[in-house]
Amino acid sequence: MKVIDLTSKAVGLALRLDPSPVYDMLAALFVAENWDPERGFEIERKWVQQARGALSGELRRDLRLFAHERGFVIGLTSFLADRPGATVPEFLKLLAVAAPRELVERMLIAPRAARRAAPLLREVIRARRESAVVEFLAAYPEEYEPARVREIITSPPAEIQHRLLRLLRAFHGKVYQQDEARVLPLLRADVEAKTALAGTMPADDLIERATGGIAVGADAEISQVVLAPSYFCRPYNLITEYPGVRLFVYPVDLAPEGAGSPARELARLFKAIGDDTRLRILQMLAEREMYLQEIANRLGVTHVTAIHHLALLRAAHLVRSVERGGLKYYQLRPETVAQVGGRLLELVTARQVGGR
Repeated sequence: MKVIDLTSKAVGLALRLDPSPVYDMLAALFVAENWDPERGFEIERKWVQQARGALSGELRRDLRLFAHERGFVIGLTSFLADRPGATVPEFLKLLAVAAPRELVERMLIAPRAARRAAPLLREVIRARRESAVVEFLAAYPEEYEPARVREIITSPPAEIQHRLLRLLRAFHGKVYQQDEARVLPLLRADVEAKTALAGTMPADDLIERATGGIAVGADAEISQVVLAPSYFCRPYNLITEYPGVRLFVYPVDLAPEGAGSPARELARLFKAIGDDTRLRILQMLAEREMYLQEIANRLGVTHVTAIHHLALLRAAHLVRSVERGGLKYYQLRPETVAQVGGRLLELVTARQVGGR
């Protein structure tokens, strides 16, 4: 376990690095449900097929309920607030002894936009009236699929706890545990590298570096940022909040600082720009910065599709995101764009020289 606490003069927050495999397992669960060829996850199709095939039909239905699109399972990370470095079995024990109502609340009220609905959720659980359900759904963020939210809030909390634990135990035993011994050293090495960097740069710069371009602005509701590496979510970040804390489950750097492959980095860059839609985004951002929904509207796509394209551009360091006034703005990184041709020429020239 590595924990660092420092104060950034720019944003005034504490930073914690956590190599716990729990975050990575939840990310793997998310990927197992949401992977498709168009999204650009760096996990191979074969792993996804094996993961899905290891789960029964009933477990697959629960996988969709808890992890589809904006998955609810990531909200469970608040149980790790005072348990840095927790193992998966330790995490499962925490969930097993938690009050069922609390577990449901933590899953559903993790998004900041959902917190205003917290009193309504408690009323739904207490009274179990249809009018209370309708009121809660009306107050809940519209980007979450209402049918899934309804199933969770209208089922007995103890049943939801049972189904969730059954899914997590099965996924850990049949899927994640097969890779855990290989992946855990990668997570720990990444935290070691980021801990070393923490002594050389402000917290906000380290956050942007780890997440591949997410800039954290001043936020009165956030006093701590937790960075947790994940092998399975590459090249995406999974982001959630709980009171006072913002969590980034960020893609682990498989090439440690100073040992990156120029060919590998260029391959990621050209993959990012090898798509008409992503090239249009770069053209749009060359005019000015734009917020997420504005980009989606101009492209004529859903905001989820826009997020997928922007994540690939951010992973290639072509764009960065900045939160401002409750909106997430995206900016072009012209320094990376300007280097594309030169980096390719440098790689090719170096190979020619080496081959002589």
